[in-house]
Amino acid sequence: MTVVLVVDDDPIQQESMAATLTAAGYEVLRADSATGALRLALKRPPHVVVMDLILPDFHGSEAARAIRSVAGLTTVPIVAVTTQPRAARTIEPATFGAECILTKPVPHQELLEAVTRCLRRSRHGSPVPTETSGDEG
Repeated sequence: MTVVLVVDDDPIQQESMAATLTAAGYEVLRADSATGALRLALKRPPHVVVMDLILPDFHGSEAARAIRSVAGLTTVPIVAVTTQPRAARTIEPATFGAECILTKPVPHQELLEAVTRCLRRSRHGSPVPTETSGDEG
């Protein structure tokens, strides 16, 4: 079964995303911090991580870097989520080590499409974005 790790410190958002993914047939692990996410990822490596950009213990880019430092998770796709619509529209996802950035509350279909896209890319060997220097062009 495909494992998705949902990391969000907002219990309502976390529950909504987890319920959507569970209903679609994914096994869902949940954490409310980057530290908790790392702990879970070590026990049960996820195929995709859906993670809030602002967590109580780490910023999203730091959390992505920490997760990707774990052996076996160096290329795990990450879907970033944020409450800031402007950030989702204007910031390059690779800045956060993510495949894409979605705005919360995330519409169910949009979440499922993003996870499916990540899984398809990772299964076909497409590279997962890494942190960039921030230079455009």
